[in-house]
Amino acid sequence: MGMVTSLKFDKYCGAVLVNEEFMNVRYRRKLYLDSAQSLLTAEMADAWNMEAVYAGCGNPGVNQEVVDIVRAQLKERFEKETKNKKKPKPSPSLKDVGLMCAHALQKIVRRDMDLKLHLFFGFQADDFNRGSYKSDGQSYEIKQDKVKKKATDIIHHRYSDRNQNLYKETRGELFGYDSKYGISAYHLDITNGNVGFNMEAYEALGNGKYGVETSFARFLNNVTYPMRERGVCRIYGMYELIRAALAAREAFHCTGGNFNIVYVDGRGKNHKERYTEFVDEQSRLAMHIVQACETEYISKEDMLDLLNMALYEGEKRQKVEKELFARSTNERALDLILRGYKVHEVAEMATKWGKAPAKKTAKKSTKRRKK
Repeated sequence: MGMVTSLKFDKYCGAVLVNEEFMNVRYRRKLYLDSAQSLLTAEMADAWNMEAVYAGCGNPGVNQEVVDIVRAQLKERFEKETKNKKKPKPSPSLKDVGLMCAHALQKIVRRDMDLKLHLFFGFQADDFNRGSYKSDGQSYEIKQDKVKKKATDIIHHRYSDRNQNLYKETRGELFGYDSKYGISAYHLDITNGNVGFNMEAYEALGNGKYGVETSFARFLNNVTYPMRERGVCRIYGMYELIRAALAAREAFHCTGGNFNIVYVDGRGKNHKERYTEFVDEQSRLAMHIVQACETEYISKEDMLDLLNMALYEGEKRQKVEKELFARSTNERALDLILRGYKVHEVAEMATKWGKAPAKKTAKKSTKRRKK
């Protein structure tokens, strides 16, 4: 997966954004939009007053396995708590879920490491640490320097092949809300298996991280300290999030495709009000609205109004799209921009192509054909 980015709007709400473009060993382009998933069912989220979203980049298989393992553990814990109502345990925090994700990641890394060592040499990591292994009832000592060096490289993620490079690029983010810490995020790294609390207002992972960080830096450098404490409104925060993702798309590969946006609002009374996912046409329309503002075909005030209509007010796509072109300074030029044309000379092209040329109708011949 190419890119994962998130932004905390205030103490109670924020959003995480991922893209669907995925490059397999840097030469095969795939589209995969399941890289941001909720770890809780609606029943679990309502009982614990919590939301947890796992978003990952790198190897989709590793990230999906982390989601499956943590979901199973949380489901088992929830079922035990519902059966034993006399001694209820305290609700888990997002930090506890982050530790579960880290342990799941460590488990996957250790299993894959043992499989690779067994494939090459017939022993596992514990056998290598012990200095010997058993095979067919006989014990063999590990003495060869070349075997030791290659095994050490595999254990420390220094062994390089095309699949291993993709494996090492895997990163994860746990984003969500709980009643103890509010909106928060945790960073997971496959190379060290650790989980770290994100103290910043944003997170950026994957190939487009530098483009995202540059955009967020411009935004946060203009925000005063009281504004940072108070936070920004959800409409403006979503604008900055999509704007940062678009900035990364312009300069980095593996950042294309559609966006998947998950919005979390801790002020909601239940899971349905706290957790909202914008995908497909809805996220594409929001991207086009921000893109129209960045290319100066609509004003910033109109952009925020249209973004609110498209995401939060639940207006129909056709209505918002019609309003977008109605408020633009040049409908034809905006249409070309959103279709993927280059910015240069688009206005001139739109002026020339304002009206489609009339089709010429061929005149029927009055001459009779000779038999």
